[in-house]
Amino acid sequence: MTGDQFRVESNKRLALEFLKAMGAGDTQWFERYLAPDFTWINPQNPQYSPLSGAHNRAKFIELARGLLGRMPKGLRVELRGITAEGDRVAVEAESFGQTAVGEYNNRYHFLFEFRDGAIVVGKEYADSAYMQAFAERMRGAAS
Repeated sequence: MTGDQFRVESNKRLALEFLKAMGAGDTQWFERYLAPDFTWINPQNPQYSPLSGAHNRAKFIELARGLLGRMPKGLRVELRGITAEGDRVAVEAESFGQTAVGEYNNRYHFLFEFRDGAIVVGKEYADSAYMQAFAERMRGAAS
């Protein structure tokens, strides 16, 4: 295996570990493998997702804690596909979790960018219509 192939395989492993850490709320993993200048990007229209926009490392970890606070049994993230080239890894996944308003089940495409064995950028493309409907269910339950 060449150095480039090893780097690509290492990046793929870290991307999959990221999804596992996200589901488990393992913020220690984030502290270790997210670059200090990490940026989490949710490019969806803010009209459809309150999580849209670009977030720095600290804000991402705060958002991850908040998400899992609403899912006491965690979030199971299942891999549907993975593609990697150089310092970029694309992952298709589906999540499953239980909340106070029922099951959360979304589909995603994540794009990760790496530098020196750390994740520098994470982009989350999710089903925005599902997220909007779920957010409305959450708001309705809070009323």
